[in-house]
Amino acid sequence: MLIESFIVKRLQKHWRGPAFTLNVEPRAYLIGKGDNQFSVTLKNSRILINIGISPSLGFGEAYMNGDARIEGDIMKFFEGFEHSPGLIPAPIQMIKRWLRYLPLSTKQGVDNAHHHYDIGNDFYGLWLDSTRTYTCAYFLKNEDSLEDAQYQKNDLVCKKIRLEEGMSMLDIGCGWGGTLFHAALYYGADVTGVTPAKEQAKFIFDKAKKLGIENRVHVIVEDWRELEKLPMNTKYDRIVSIGMFEHVGRAQYARFFRLWKKLLSDKGISLLHTIGATNDENSGQDPWIQKYIFPGGYIPLLREIIAGASHAHLRVVDCENLWQHYAKTLHHWNVNVESHKKEVVDMFDERFYRMWTLYLKSCEAGFRWGDLQLYQTVILGKDAKWPLNRKVEARLTKRQKEL
Repeated sequence: MLIESFIVKRLQKHWRGPAFTLNVEPRAYLIGKGDNQFSVTLKNSRILINIGISPSLGFGEAYMNGDARIEGDIMKFFEGFEHSPGLIPAPIQMIKRWLRYLPLSTKQGVDNAHHHYDIGNDFYGLWLDSTRTYTCAYFLKNEDSLEDAQYQKNDLVCKKIRLEEGMSMLDIGCGWGGTLFHAALYYGADVTGVTPAKEQAKFIFDKAKKLGIENRVHVIVEDWRELEKLPMNTKYDRIVSIGMFEHVGRAQYARFFRLWKKLLSDKGISLLHTIGATNDENSGQDPWIQKYIFPGGYIPLLREIIAGASHAHLRVVDCENLWQHYAKTLHHWNVNVESHKKEVVDMFDERFYRMWTLYLKSCEAGFRWGDLQLYQTVILGKDAKWPLNRKVEARLTKRQKEL
């Protein structure tokens, strides 16, 4: 009871969100000020102790296991958590800061990719758009569908790098090839993707063959560091990396940008698209996300991106923050997952379903109310031409029907 009382008082002191009732069966506590807006029920005091030690990991594991439940709007709970950084004990923050300096081996990087991306193409096909683009979409209007918004994001990327017919483009961390196919089909580019995930590579190979463009769509099935083994004269007119930089790790930034410079033509234009943070306390990785969703990940600060590129003698010329778009994207994904609950549970189990929806909802909250950002940074080779103003052509390429 003494430990439980201590943790409850800490929650009451640091909670900055909507008021709620905390039930630690059989006891109940009011957390926060104002009218009660939802309730959190924990199966026993042991779970509360785990939450006191590491809030996200303790709650996340309990929620996955069905030992914690929320009655009411779960997004209000996440909103409150994002507004209450004081809940996280100082030792946990110190561990997060320490872990950011640990390098990942190539094997660890590949294993981490398999952990998240090789759990089945059929699963991702349930809730992503038809191109299986698993990165932030771009909404021109609030009512845009996920399908249209992903098309618009891929087109925005191609516009920002001034992609033209016949150019070579490298996509480091290409996923299921959404940007690759957009660049090949609508811009006539010769594209090469890099992914260590075999399920993703197979999907790209099969789709390229079906579309009859296998001569212009290539895949390197390796960790990004294996690109260092390419011949010294290997150059690409354009390079993009969309939603992969979060997996690189801070200790590898110098190596990553040296490789980027090596592969980018002197006249080349490139774009790095990554989740980021503005506050040093929030960089690194959430403990629950680290353990169950993206092992080995690190959320960079904007200054780390700019410094990394600059130290490699690359020129950063443009940066846009699309944080609102990622919140909307995650909301669309979660709605899709929830609409396919039966299929997801049949593929895995109830625990996996709760884990995945918790991941999507908590990340949406991070963009809506927390410190998560989405940076698109344009980086030039030393002799690249760049227009006098930053205007990106507003007219999108006319959409073509894929075969």
